[in-house]
Amino acid sequence: MNRMISTLLIVGAMGFGVQAIADDPSSSTTSGTTMNTRQMMKDCMAKAKASNNGMSEQDMKKSCKDQIKAKVDHPDDTAPTVTPAH
Repeated sequence: MNRMISTLLIVGAMGFGVQAIADDPSSSTTSGTTMNTRQMMKDCMAKAKASNNGMSEQDMKKSCKDQIKAKVDHPDDTAPTVTPAH
């Protein structure tokens, strides 16, 4: 009887350990977010260049960084992004 209880406790503890490792947010989300951010930056810069609104490239980069930061901080916000005119 004691052997069975010990076995169940060990198996249960191992199950929780595996679940904790699988739920580790630092394992895959960081690299996925980095790639997603790069793609978002490329898309934003392409749209800004296509609109040809007279902004310098430095201003476009700053605007795109601000837009991406807003998307990352508030991913559920569905408001359209607006590129400021200069």
